[in-house]
This record gives sequence, structure tokens and C-alpha cells, in this order.
Amino acid sequence: MRNPIADPGFMGVSTGASLFEIVFALIFPSMFLGKIFFAILGGCFAFLLLVQFQIRMNPYKLIIVGVALDAIFSGLISVIAPEKNAGMSLATSTWTTTICLGIIGIIGIIGALFLSSWANYLKVNDEELSSLGLSAQKMRLILLLLATILASAVTASVGVLAFIGIIVPHQGRFLVGHDYDKLIPFSIIAGSWFLLFVDTVGRTIIAPDEIAANVLLAIIGGPVLIAILAKENRGKSYD
Repeated sequence: MRNPIADPGFMGVSTGASLFEIVFALIFPSMFLGKIFFAILGGCFAFLLLVQFQIRMNPYKLIIVGVALDAIFSGLISVIAPEKNAGMSLATSTWTTTICLGIIGIIGIIGALFLSSWANYLKVNDEELSSLGLSAQKMRLILLLLATILASAVTASVGVLAFIGIIVPHQGRFLVGHDYDKLIPFSIIAGSWFLLFVDTVGRTIIAPDEIAANVLLAIIGGPVLIAILAKENRGKSYD
């Protein structure tokens, strides 16, 4: 997306996945595999909308479109299933959701590690890649689809988790650099530990009550997002 704040939970992809998953769950509440399939379908639908707008807009206007899509999908979710706005705890996960997400996640992570060098290639302009016989559009499309599928599968299993895709990779760039061969493995490990930490804090800080993980992520992610934009405004780039 060529934008430092592009994140599935911020661009409407995760809420699109959540909307499609909720609609399917209302019709077939016991078919979890169907929920994952429809969540991926919803995520891909939001992604394709973004692709259509990307052709005509610069990266920062595209972020605004993503926020608008997120608002639309969130509004529809509020109408269809108001209880979803209360947040979702990882404690509600079952062995079925864990196994399904584990299978999809392992396959997707292997794909991400295998294709990590493509992300490094995309730092070069499209003309130079074409001269090397590489298609920047195909590489970008495959990487974005892989990210969309992974984000949608997570959404179907544990709900929308915004800002992790912003907080963890940007800290990773500070700690391990901009090489995606290092950044992606770091993000996989650090992202999972960060989510575990946030969920644990949410379940213990006001025990026996609980603060949903996605609520805490929003509280933490907002200031981080502002800080990233402030750095970007001072001329620091993020690849």
C-alpha cells in the first residue's frame, strides 16, 4: 500500500471479514469452517474495493477510503449484531477455532516467510523490476491477498484486532531494520507475544471483570499511530 499506517484492522479488511462471518453465523451457527470461508470472502471483498480505489488515489487518500469502509462495515455489524461492539476475549476461543486457525496460520506463515524477499524487491520502482523480468503488480497482489487471508482467518476466530499490524512492524523496523527477511519473522513472534500480553492484562487488571483485547489495542494503538504520523511528517520514511 506504500503507506506506513496501512493495517487490515484500519483499512476495512478485518471488519469486512467480520461482517461476512456474522451474516453466515446467523444462518449456519454451527459451521465454523463456513465462518472462516465467509470471513476470507469478506476480507477479499474489502481488499478488492481498496484495489479499485488505489488505481485513482494516492496512498494517503486510500487510507481515508479504508477508514470509511471500516466505518460502513462496523455500522452494519452494529445493526446485525450489536453485542459485537462489546469486544471479544481470547478466552472465548475453542479448540475448534484454535485448530482451524493453527492450520491456516501455519500455511500462511510459511508462505509469508517464503515470499518475504518479494517485499524487499517492491522497495524498487516498478520499471526497474520489469527490466529484471519481475512483475511488481503480481508480487504486490499475491502478498496483499496472503495478508488479507491471514487477517480474515484471525477475525473469524478471535474478532477484529486492530493496530497490531501497525505497532509491531514499526517497532521491528527500529530493532531489526527494514529487511523483510528479518522483519517478518520478528513480527510473527513479537506480534503473538504482544497479543498474549495485552489479553492477559485485560483479564487481570480489573479481575473478575475483563477489558477486551481489541479495546486495549485501540487505547494503545491510537497514540502509536499519532507518533508514526508525526515522524512521517518530519521526513522519516518507512519501507
